[in-house]
Amino acid sequence: MVCWACSANVQVKNPKTSMHTRFHSIINVLFIVFAVLTPLALVLPDGYVPSFKKCVAGLIVMGLARSSIQTMTDTRKD
Repeated sequence: MVCWACSANVQVKNPKTSMHTRFHSIINVLFIVFAVLTPLALVLPDGYVPSFKKCVAGLIVMGLARSSIQTMTDTRKD
């Protein structure tokens, strides 16, 4: 942010989190949830967690989304 009077750089006191940062956090949380559910699907009955195939598919999709958003984050920093 730039001062309108003297054109000096001024830090923002309460910077808002961007939508990109929030989406990145959601993807990370979902990846961790699927990483926990996948081994649990092998030992718990069907009624408690989704099937093993669904958990593995979700883990793969979240892993791809996580790597994609990490790449986008890295290109924004450059």
